[in-house]
Amino acid sequence: MLCDLAAKSLNLTFYSHEIRSPPNATVLSAVGTGAGNLSAAGWGTFIMADNPERVSEVPSSKQIGRSTSLGALTSSQGSGGGIFSISKITFNEAWAKYNKSTITFTGTFALPNRPYEIIVLGGTGYFRDARGFALAPPGLTTLPVYTTKWEVFLTK
Repeated sequence: MLCDLAAKSLNLTFYSHEIRSPPNATVLSAVGTGAGNLSAAGWGTFIMADNPERVSEVPSSKQIGRSTSLGALTSSQGSGGGIFSISKITFNEAWAKYNKSTITFTGTFALPNRPYEIIVLGGTGYFRDARGFALAPPGLTTLPVYTTKWEVFLTK
């Protein structure tokens, strides 16, 4: 039996739009030091996020999905030591080819290490059996929206 060993490469670019302050916050400090106050977050704090993913840095650009994340400040240095995170991005019908497909990431978002380099654990739907990595440099920020550019490199 012959197997096709040629890997298929795929590169995606999209943008997370995060709001860190009420009343429309998409990220919050849920448990631990500074619970409910991101600027007071310290070691042991858990952070939850539910951010829209868009085609550009412009907050009104087409939404192509949502990312949900759980992060923890796992270093006694607090946020300076980074936030260990696991995130899942679910794409919607606006990106028809990937509708209802997901990609799951994990890694540490450490402030001095930009762009962040994140591991792709896998995916569902179109991204089943995908592996790779993502680079996530900060994008243009217009408060209250913080933008992160995701450059995803996959093989299947």
